[in-house]
Amino acid sequence: MPVDRQTYFYSWAILSLLALAVYLGEDSIAAKIIAGTLAVAGLYIGGKLVPRGHVSPEGKAVFITGCDTGFGNGLARRLDGCGFTVFAGCYIPDGPDAQQLAKETSSRLTIVPLDVTSDESVEDARDMVKAGLQRQRAELWAVVNNAGIWRWGLIEWTTIKQYKQVAEVNVYGMIRVTQAFLPLIRRAKGRIVNVSSVSGLWTIPYISSYFMTKYAVESFSDALRFEMNPWGVKVVLVEPGEYGKLTGIALHSRESTLAVSEPLWDGMRDDLRRDYGREYFDGHVQRLHQAREACWDDLTPVLDAMLDAVASGRPKHRYLIGELSTYYLKFKFSLLPSWMTDWTLYKLDEPFPKPAALREKHD
Repeated sequence: MPVDRQTYFYSWAILSLLALAVYLGEDSIAAKIIAGTLAVAGLYIGGKLVPRGHVSPEGKAVFITGCDTGFGNGLARRLDGCGFTVFAGCYIPDGPDAQQLAKETSSRLTIVPLDVTSDESVEDARDMVKAGLQRQRAELWAVVNNAGIWRWGLIEWTTIKQYKQVAEVNVYGMIRVTQAFLPLIRRAKGRIVNVSSVSGLWTIPYISSYFMTKYAVESFSDALRFEMNPWGVKVVLVEPGEYGKLTGIALHSRESTLAVSEPLWDGMRDDLRRDYGREYFDGHVQRLHQAREACWDDLTPVLDAMLDAVASGRPKHRYLIGELSTYYLKFKFSLLPSWMTDWTLYKLDEPFPKPAALREKHD
């Protein structure tokens, strides 16, 4: 629920007065620490009172990757509706999703063929965008690195090839696109918006190939933000929570879950299939079905954040998007000791089948 400016003002005023009272009333190290903490909190809340404004879309273009479905498709529609020139990168430009996007938007939107894993494709996309900018007499205001893929599987089940496939899209694809378009962004003093995930803030098992790429997105974006600051370029992270079934990359249907699961079982070595067993494997597939049902059904909060990241005069460094549980998990996994978070995960594991080899030892 959004917090209104009046609430921020009262919070800022109270914290500032408390900080001043503690600082003046007690001459001790503890009092200074408390006063400093209150002052920092007051500065944070005070920053919320400064109007952030919005940039004019006139003469500004945005290049978005991964526009076939999900976040990218939705953002392309939003930005087009706001009056921005939009270059929508699509992996299957002739597919029904891309064609529908082109049909249902204005002439300001251009479908751009794009495979983020290919140097040649990214270079061709850059040349196409450059030509479009000249025709539209626009500058490249923002690049939104949204393209991503997802795979699940225990570390022992996941091949190096599969790890590389996920990293090639989620990490190296993002870097490839960023490097190709940065000169245009620097010229416009624009911004890079990287779509990460809550998966880049904490780790849960069984999806390591995906989670580790999102940690890389976070690290890359933090470094880029520092490096681009002298150029007046802003770097923004968007960190959605559980929206998997709406993105098109994972869990969007029961059939899609099975489609990525069966090849994983079929490709497993015989000794691994023996040690873990089909019952254990199917237990994880059932978890995925449950996770899919728990995903949120409305993309609006994510699209609102992505739009603000592009169009705000003062965008945030990070947009963490989710319900109260998302913020709780961020706190829990960031601050609590690992033995405590591990214990939580162990407890969540208890209702599910154990690996076959471990069950045999206990029988």
